Amino acid sequence: MNIVLAGTIILIGLSGIVAQIVLLRELLTAFYGNELIIGVIFANWILWESLGVILCAPLACRMKNAFNLCCAFLLAFACAFPASVFITRIFKTLAGISVGEATGFSAVFLATLAVNSITGFLHGGLFSCALKLNAQYRSHPSLGIANVYALETVGTLLGGILLSFFFLGHWNSFQTAHLIAFAHLSAVVIICVYFNRGRCRRYLLGLTLGLGMLFLSVPADFIHKRSLHIQWKGVEVQEYKNSVYGNIMVTKRLGQQTVFYNGIPAIVTPVPDIVSLEEFAHFPLLLHEQPKNILVINAAAGGFIREILKHGPERLDYLELDPQVIAMLKKYPTALTAEELSNQRVRIFPVDGRFFIRTTTTKYDIVLIGVSGPGDLSSNRFFTLEFFDLLKKTVNPKAIIAFRLPGSQTYFSKELLDLNSCIYQGLRSVFPCVRVIPGDLTLYCASTDNTILSLNAGDLMRRFEERFIRSPVISLPYLGYRFNEASERDLLIALQNTAAGENRDMFPVALYYMQSFWNKQFSPGLVRFFSLLRVFNMRTAAAVIFLGLASALLIFRKKPKSLHDLSILYSIATTGFAGMLLNLILIFTFQVYYGFIYQWIGILVAVFMAGAAMGSFVMTRESESLERSLGLMRFFEGAVLMFSLLLAFILKENFMNRGTAYMSFLTLFLVSGILVGAEFPLACRLFLKSSEQASMAGSVLYFVDLAGGWAAGLLGGIFFLPILGVFKSCVLLALLKLSSLVLLFLSRTKNNYSTS
Repeated sequence: MNIVLAGTIILIGLSGIVAQIVLLRELLTAFYGNELIIGVIFANWILWESLGVILCAPLACRMKNAFNLCCAFLLAFACAFPASVFITRIFKTLAGISVGEATGFSAVFLATLAVNSITGFLHGGLFSCALKLNAQYRSHPSLGIANVYALETVGTLLGGILLSFFFLGHWNSFQTAHLIAFAHLSAVVIICVYFNRGRCRRYLLGLTLGLGMLFLSVPADFIHKRSLHIQWKGVEVQEYKNSVYGNIMVTKRLGQQTVFYNGIPAIVTPVPDIVSLEEFAHFPLLLHEQPKNILVINAAAGGFIREILKHGPERLDYLELDPQVIAMLKKYPTALTAEELSNQRVRIFPVDGRFFIRTTTTKYDIVLIGVSGPGDLSSNRFFTLEFFDLLKKTVNPKAIIAFRLPGSQTYFSKELLDLNSCIYQGLRSVFPCVRVIPGDLTLYCASTDNTILSLNAGDLMRRFEERFIRSPVISLPYLGYRFNEASERDLLIALQNTAAGENRDMFPVALYYMQSFWNKQFSPGLVRFFSLLRVFNMRTAAAVIFLGLASALLIFRKKPKSLHDLSILYSIATTGFAGMLLNLILIFTFQVYYGFIYQWIGILVAVFMAGAAMGSFVMTRESESLERSLGLMRFFEGAVLMFSLLLAFILKENFMNRGTAYMSFLTLFLVSGILVGAEFPLACRLFLKSSEQASMAGSVLYFVDLAGGWAAGLLGGIFFLPILGVFKSCVLLALLKLSSLVLLFLSRTKNNYSTS
């Protein structure tokens, strides 16, 4: 293959993964860092990319000079990528959504669909152009298709590495987009010099020069600042920074300073929410006779530390995963935060909360979980039965664990009750004594000693006065109102009589209930949809797969050629589905283990694509025998099936040792990539025999592959993982691959069915 063409195909793969991950991070920031929408973002990118592949393939096939079309798509992508980042930043403003206003699933879906549209479509079109161009350099068309797929995968691998080690945490999104744009402009110049001798050459070179001058005259930093000005109109943005863990922004308005983390207001100073802070700080500490060692996980600065220190503890350990949060507080201090962070009793640990609890030797009297509910994967990790079990081993015998969940003082909807119940059930399984204080934010206090939690409002007020604490909120009437025995009893009865199940690491049902509760508030039209998802279980899914398989066999039982083509297309579709779902499952599990998927997502996707490239390269050089190809296709279908079942038991039983978990995850991503990537060249060889045009056949197969990935991306985050859990999702994937394997075993090659 010509080295210039090979380099262009690699660039297409590289720019695709860079655009996908950059837009993903921007969208996560815009929609509060909820990793469950990762699948939706991937799905909508794949949707547009698949449309680009299938719609541009006929155009590429008809064109005599496909170099012109390829150059046009390269230039269009160079413009579309920075524009998509800009649209992501200002999407809420364009849609009339206020800064900080929450949104439901429908808004997330429409935003990701719109943002990914042009960039994803153009990237799919580039793949069709590459297939057409590559056909001129290969004597056997199926080898050409497989090589384009493999080289694009190599580009994806390189892009993932560059993102993880050079771009993320160092450059803003527009700087990265400009670099990709200049790479595309350079590719157009090289293609015009080496290949394009037609009349359009001078126009393409002139357009490339003009775009290059435009990008140079409008610096990336200028667009970055302009987008923030539009996005945060009326608010002074003091700093906007991407760290390896997430996005941090410091704003100032009317004297109030707010630190946003992944789009969520995390710390507000110098005047915080006094009532909320004082309740969460004083209620648990007043229940404890003498709190000496206190641990706070997340969101302690900004008034919370000050209130805790009023109880006279000897030591307060504050855990904040991202060190850039503390760095921002020190760079933009207020009198309140400066006082808190400089106190000698306060020790700050920039570390993941679960890792700290697993490794610390300190025994704590009070543990306060400052995470504001299980809104995403990183926060759900602190509300599972497994985490509560870790806490029990870290605290003193008479310690108190406290956290808050969304609640109500008047009415608990079914969604809200299910959300609270599934976390309460897990907490109650570990700590025999749990006290629940109803409110707009329901306070949960748990201990192994029931005598600690049995104090009434009068007892708490006496302790409050004995500790000489002054507060504009706490008083005897207010304590009597909040610690109402009748309200507590009624809520406990409701929580205990709700069959919501326990929230677990590998079965995060709280995420589903949180989504249902959230969408009932902001997307009420989706309430019925989420209710139907809850009814859909393993038996229903298995029945749908079985009926689909039976229908296909009934329809095509006397059409062996059609059954052959159907089996190949269905196998590739289910393989695309498997590739996406396996990625989501492993990303989800990695987040449960470590809590900082932002830092590693580029590396993990790159390792998966490296495996796909390896599998594709090896199978490209396999024998061209159709019988051999069909046998290998069946082998890899069975291998994906077995891998899915093996993964189910590995993750269920938690076989991975924490010390070697990084390598375990990388190995699983690599193996899954190899199994998925190996099938595409084999499918090309088998499917091409029934198609006259190699590039069109490759586009059809790639479209089907992407369609399978789209379905898994859309359903994975909102259905498979939160409702079925990791184990059942893997088993369901195995059932799906079993159906495609059955079709393949009933299929015959062209050499066989032509004589039947």
